[in-house]
Amino acid sequence: MERGLTADAIRELTPVVSALPLEALGPVKQLLKQFFSDAAWTDADDRALAEIVGTGSGGGSHELEPGLVLAWTWEGGRFRLRVESDAPDARAAPVGDVPRRRTRHRLRRAIAWWWRSKP
Repeated sequence: MERGLTADAIRELTPVVSALPLEALGPVKQLLKQFFSDAAWTDADDRALAEIVGTGSGGGSHELEPGLVLAWTWEGGRFRLRVESDAPDARAAPVGDVPRRRTRHRLRRAIAWWWRSKP
């Protein structure tokens, strides 16, 4: 991963993961590895991660690079993890009707696109 951004992202998620029961750590680690890789990330994977993390409230965000943000929240009590980019053409993170702050994509692809688009 470019410039250690995955390590930064995982470090920011440590408080969320450390609150999980011991038996949940293996499955959540596998899902996070998948999320931060080039592997496909499906709605089923999203639901599985949410189920393992469980219900909660609040959330947080961390700017990994200017304009590239890791965000996590419990929307309606359901855990969601996203990478957001404020790039005008954030093709690496396509999502329905959010034109400038695109989400729902794994960090690696977003970062790869980010670095390619820098002048």
